[in-house]
Amino acid sequence: MVRGTGFCAGNAHKTACPEGRPFDRESKRGWRRCSTGEVTHSRNRYRRLRNMQPPVAVLAL
Repeated sequence: MVRGTGFCAGNAHKTACPEGRPFDRESKRGWRRCSTGEVTHSRNRYRRLRNMQPPVAVLAL
């Protein structure tokens, strides 16, 4: 049972991610996670970073 009405108490009462899926994993630090949302986030981040091209240095000879 969590006492109070602050940010920590409000987050402790949550049982689902912002998309409405239930939390089904817990990290080593105790953070609750939605595995579907975590996979989606990782996939989107990978695609975003893959499309970024590093700047190419042009050397004048």
